[in-house]
Amino acid sequence: MEPTTSPQPSTTDQSPSTPPSTPPQQISPSPQPARKRKGIIIGIIVGAFLIIAVAASTVAYSMYQTPQKVVTDAIMSLATAESLTHKGTFNLSSNSGNQPIDIELTYDGGISKDGIVTNGTIKMTRSGKTASVRVDTIIASDQSMYVKINDPKSFISGYVELMDSDISGDGIALFYSNTISTIENKWIKIDLKEAEGFNEAADTQKCFQDALAKIKNDKAIAGEVKDAYTKNQFITIKKELGMKDISGVNSIGYEIGTDEAKTKAFFDQIKNSKLAKELKKCDSDIDLTYDGAKNSDDNASATLEVWAAQFGHKLTRIEIRGKSADNDTTGKFVFEPKINAPVTVTAPTNTISTDTVIEAFKKDAEINIDELR
Repeated sequence: MEPTTSPQPSTTDQSPSTPPSTPPQQISPSPQPARKRKGIIIGIIVGAFLIIAVAASTVAYSMYQTPQKVVTDAIMSLATAESLTHKGTFNLSSNSGNQPIDIELTYDGGISKDGIVTNGTIKMTRSGKTASVRVDTIIASDQSMYVKINDPKSFISGYVELMDSDISGDGIALFYSNTISTIENKWIKIDLKEAEGFNEAADTQKCFQDALAKIKNDKAIAGEVKDAYTKNQFITIKKELGMKDISGVNSIGYEIGTDEAKTKAFFDQIKNSKLAKELKKCDSDIDLTYDGAKNSDDNASATLEVWAAQFGHKLTRIEIRGKSADNDTTGKFVFEPKINAPVTVTAPTNTISTDTVIEAFKKDAEINIDELR
């Protein structure tokens, strides 16, 4: 009798009535197809949620970055700033008359509740000759103003030469040697409270600032202004300028203009608002009626650019360019603030009075008169 072996899988048909005595031994495949499908389904669901999340954030971002919102947020960030530092330039070129002249002002400084600090350098160029001077100013919280003129002798000499005077620049500087030596690189203290009408003007300005601050802090006033602007969005977007770095801040820029009809409608709506009433408390003569843009020369042109931070929309730059109708005069103004940057204003302690300056000037005048006799 031959030895028997365990049954092996066969490719031939077997009768159902004669099954093998021992079931065939098979190894189950791993992983199971059902688990594969389950993993695929979970992956699709997770992927779908990621796509929806990205799409939703993209829509929210696109709504957040609408030109009107960016520009409006930028303007409001400046209007409601508690403090700011700033820098910029102003350039003016005139080709009218016999000799063209270029004027350039570069400045920087800061504004806060403690006062105002401004440092500026004026440079004038004409026929290849140049005169420049740096002037620093501080207005302290007690309404005292301080002015320092750096190297006034060089500026006086340069300016006289620039204007082709019959007297040499050094000669003019010599005439005012006492005044120059008195003020040179020294802080001159000017008490603005003694200036006629200054206290009234300062009080009015403070009142206006407090009233405008209510646009941010008073919901009723803010609601009226917002409603008026929503219905009459008079700021128009002329051109999208793309993105660029401004003092380390990634910024979005727009060239803007105004819609005359919507501007008038906006002011018509707010001229009797709560804000208007607050402003009238500061100055009873104030009138928010809009009479339209008044331009003495319709052929003159101007371009206004507003730049704001990509996120937060704080104002980062204002640029205004203009030219006269005959193209003889062109100008450019650049203002770059850092909204709510901390500013410390410290009044100088080593100062001279305006009376000291006046006395030095009188002394120079007396000497010059005596020499002319």
